[in-house]
Amino acid sequence: MKVGNGPEKENSEEPQQLSPVLSALFARRYEICREALPGLFFDPWSEWEGSPTAQEQNLVERNIIDIDFGRAAYLLHRQFGPIEDERTVELLLVRLIKCLYLRIADSSSHSRLIVDFCHDVLNRECHLEYLDGILDSRRELGEEYLSLEASQTWILYWIAHSMDILDHCLSDAEALGIINFCESCRSEKGGFGGGPGHRPHAAATFAAVSALCIAANQQPEAYDIIERQKFLHWASHELKTKLPEGSAFRVSRDGEYDVRATYCVLATASLLGVLTRDLTADVASWISSLRSFDGGFGGEPSNEAHGGYTFCAIACLKILHDAGYLCDEEFEKLVSPSRHWLQSRQRLLEGGFQGRTNKLVDSCYAFWLGAACKIAEVPFNAAALERYLLRYCQDTKNGGFRDKPGADPDFYHTCYALSGLCLTAQSQASTEYIKTPLPEINPVYNLTKSTFCAARDFFGS
Repeated sequence: MKVGNGPEKENSEEPQQLSPVLSALFARRYEICREALPGLFFDPWSEWEGSPTAQEQNLVERNIIDIDFGRAAYLLHRQFGPIEDERTVELLLVRLIKCLYLRIADSSSHSRLIVDFCHDVLNRECHLEYLDGILDSRRELGEEYLSLEASQTWILYWIAHSMDILDHCLSDAEALGIINFCESCRSEKGGFGGGPGHRPHAAATFAAVSALCIAANQQPEAYDIIERQKFLHWASHELKTKLPEGSAFRVSRDGEYDVRATYCVLATASLLGVLTRDLTADVASWISSLRSFDGGFGGEPSNEAHGGYTFCAIACLKILHDAGYLCDEEFEKLVSPSRHWLQSRQRLLEGGFQGRTNKLVDSCYAFWLGAACKIAEVPFNAAALERYLLRYCQDTKNGGFRDKPGADPDFYHTCYALSGLCLTAQSQASTEYIKTPLPEINPVYNLTKSTFCAARDFFGS
């Protein structure tokens, strides 16, 4: 993957003025792909073929084929002009498709065409323009973000972390925007609410602390907004709850408890250097009770395995292990059964991860499951994941990333798609197609390595 500064043409539309041969093949694109790639397409049991999930999956697959066939037809038309032999063109199309999806090496005279077809570009400047203006209040959020009124510290983090990944140094105004807003969300108890005047919340606190750590790269006083000992007291006395299976954490006083809240508390405490033995007591026991029959983790005992919750569970275990509260043997025993489930979540055709069995692929799981794989040392197809993110989810006209082809981009999916791209660069499964000049991230905390190390050094001192 290369990083570009200029706009890249979208390839989802059929090129204009196709030759009759290309037009005929374009009309048969779904049939051609299914024949060329047997076993890669979604094939539901007949009794639920008409279900909403099956219909949505078929739509995603058609969108992907449209994008790839559109690009292939455009490149063939550009390189060869009108071609009269339909069989020759079809063989070329099949060769391109197999090289893209199956990574089958090709030493033919069309190697340049194949490279052009398989190659994707990260449009850094376009994404920075999409993110620009929110942190320093030069631009207001649209109406589509009204539903996230209680997640405003998360929006700060999504934007700031995306900019950090894209090697954008926050301006003083942007860093101060984060500091001032987080200070307005800070509770007397030491946590942060999702917005000014909100009750402190474990998830909002983790987001605020993460955003402040990024702001501290430019304005070190951002660290001073965080009251570590107050946070520890709040987490220990109001959030921690004892259960028959062990101990977990609530999102807020009298709020629900789940592995998401538990991860947010442990990750925040670890980042701030206040991960005490009392705080972590019996947490690993409770996490072990979350395992589903198929190896993944649910949010609560007896829940279905879910990609986001599985990340939270494995990341919690890694935090406990790194802090010395879980030995190597215990960590391996708890993580090992999830490895097959993690590997099974990557879809062959799309290349991305699905969050649950028989669900659609989503770009955000590039981080949630990619990071879980990284922590658990599970290999995944980095080239395929990069293809899904850059080719099908990247908006190269307006900036940002979408969850799946055909949807609109948003800050949430932009953050976690970029985080997933960082993981593809770090993956041992990287190939010659992956030359990603993006920073290394810490897969447990989802901060760039430089931001994470600076925060740990500050709070460690």
